[in-house]
Amino acid sequence: MTQKQVQVWSELLKDLTNEQFIRGVTLFCRDHLEIYPNTNIVANIRKYAIGDDEADRHGDAMVAFQGLWNTRKTEDPIAMEVYRIIGENYGQCKTNDRSWHEKRFVEIYINTEAKGDHGTQKQLKA
Repeated sequence: MTQKQVQVWSELLKDLTNEQFIRGVTLFCRDHLEIYPNTNIVANIRKYAIGDDEADRHGDAMVAFQGLWNTRKTEDPIAMEVYRIIGENYGQCKTNDRSWHEKRFVEIYINTEAKGDHGTQKQLKA
């Protein structure tokens, strides 16, 4: 990338929070294994960063998992609830397979988010 391209991208994405930017890049990389000349990378990062769809919920869960896996700390109340549900200790599991733990965490996170407070169903982001 040229310095000019970096400046343009920075200008177009500067309103995103760090968490939104990380979520956008993470989801873009997951869904776009190949990038073609006409791929609008900035637009896709923005879409994933602020979108209100299943990919967004999945991205929230992936970002939360990353923080918990590395530090065992988070300010995300849903992530803390999931951490409590899974036993608060990744070391107690019989597998050290990070992808297995991530998949399990993401599934529980999305379901916990959907239930909302007190286990009642709330409307998912559409």
